[in-house]
Amino acid sequence: MRRLLFLAFTLVVVVSVSGCRHLGPGNDSGAKTSTVVYSVTGSGVTTVSYAATATPALTRRTDVSLPFAVTVTTRDHSETKYQVIASASQGPLTCTITVNHVRVVRMTAPAGHPVRCSFVK
Repeated sequence: MRRLLFLAFTLVVVVSVSGCRHLGPGNDSGAKTSTVVYSVTGSGVTTVSYAATATPALTRRTDVSLPFAVTVTTRDHSETKYQVIASASQGPLTCTITVNHVRVVRMTAPAGHPVRCSFVK
């Protein structure tokens, strides 16, 4: 019994002195993030969808006046897919994705066609 109490006491002292912290799910204090800028240039009004996740769930905005830009902060995953899509417009459309101040993709579509930019990190 004394041995068990001694071991338990030793364990408590070691954990409290070492400053242990919970590293399981829910503790994302060390998670890395990225700043992402999605932009679409052109003229007129369009629908824009964008996402940056391991399993993309698009955010959709309708009746967007161009030019359009939005900045989001995302958690990095082992494989993150960034994408922005704009529906057809009367004039040409250009989409751009910038991650941490570095342009990673830029695409242009002619008038009457949608434009799509995607990048996997």
